[in-house]
Amino acid sequence: MGTVQAKEKQTMVRVPVEQAPVLDFKKDVRVDRVNVTGLKRTKDDFIKPIVRELFHATNFGDVLVKADKVHRRLENLECFKNIEIFVDTSKGPKASPDGIEVTFDVTEMNWLLGSVNAMAGSEEAALVVGGRAPNILGRGEKVQLEYTHSNTHNTNMALSVSKPLVNMKSNAKIKSSIYQSNASFGASGFNEQDRAANIAFEFNSAPNVHHTVLWEAVWRYLDSTTRTVPMSVREQNGHSMKSSLIHSITMDRRNKPVFPSSGTLIDITTEFAGLGGDVGFVKNEIKMQANVSLFKDFVLQGTLQKGLLSEYSDNKTSHICDRFFLGGATSVRGFEFRGLGPHEDNISLGSEVHDSTLTLKFFLLFFTMLILKKIHFDLKGIDLN
Repeated sequence: MGTVQAKEKQTMVRVPVEQAPVLDFKKDVRVDRVNVTGLKRTKDDFIKPIVRELFHATNFGDVLVKADKVHRRLENLECFKNIEIFVDTSKGPKASPDGIEVTFDVTEMNWLLGSVNAMAGSEEAALVVGGRAPNILGRGEKVQLEYTHSNTHNTNMALSVSKPLVNMKSNAKIKSSIYQSNASFGASGFNEQDRAANIAFEFNSAPNVHHTVLWEAVWRYLDSTTRTVPMSVREQNGHSMKSSLIHSITMDRRNKPVFPSSGTLIDITTEFAGLGGDVGFVKNEIKMQANVSLFKDFVLQGTLQKGLLSEYSDNKTSHICDRFFLGGATSVRGFEFRGLGPHEDNISLGSEVHDSTLTLKFFLLFFTMLILKKIHFDLKGIDLN
């Protein structure tokens, strides 16, 4: 097996396309050496497990496929802002007759990055101010701090720490965060403050199949918005503690995550609450989406959502903030945000059963992208990245 070397950047000579020889992708080759140039604070032992699979390539086409795979894994580390690949014949006294060298020329991200972004969500817009320190210890560790403030005066502050597990080939990552959020739900007549800590393990079990296993402890405080809120809501005011284990699986085969023109999405989430605290329930939810391009820039999108919340103990119960809510532009148009379902005195109580039937949407990609480009042009002046 060859060697992996990390070294400083060196001058690379690019051969013009018209002077390049015709390549035989089935030609047998041996990878003698893999170089990673441009590393400064990144540790060698962090990179070696990622590039090691290149030594198993048997022909030139296989080298290109594996090099592209390594390129994607390096990008997923979020440590480098630029990655280039160079393939050359092997040189030196120990070079094989059919040996080649693969070089990854990387540019590391700065120690500290900041950003100011605008975000549009369900019935509200928000300003997000954040800072992050990528690759802080040289092995992909990232510390991130974000503060969000919306036009409805909802706020969220979160501090997170994450680290990729490069010895696992499933893009595994471990992440922990603490946060405090304040939100007002006028349609349901209550305000909610959450103080939480969690730890998550993320990995891919197959291409485009992503898992998240998360434990979370949340100290919650509910308060009525007015004195006229019905008793069924006011009796839930006060403090509660929820400790839950959550597993989510996402199978995303869409061509793009935003405004896709083809492909499907399936998202299944199961939450078991009651591992401590005074809140206990089992909550299951499934979301499905399919996209079909009828003709140029004209897409038919179908969505289906279902959910069920069940209590399993008389000593531990769920609260109104745990229930399902529908209504608004992103779920069922024509209804107030979270305003569809059981009511009492014009207050939406939510439901333990979430059944959103099949919804069909048509949208024009051309006009949608024009609008997004205009928004991006107006806001990019405040991006600090």
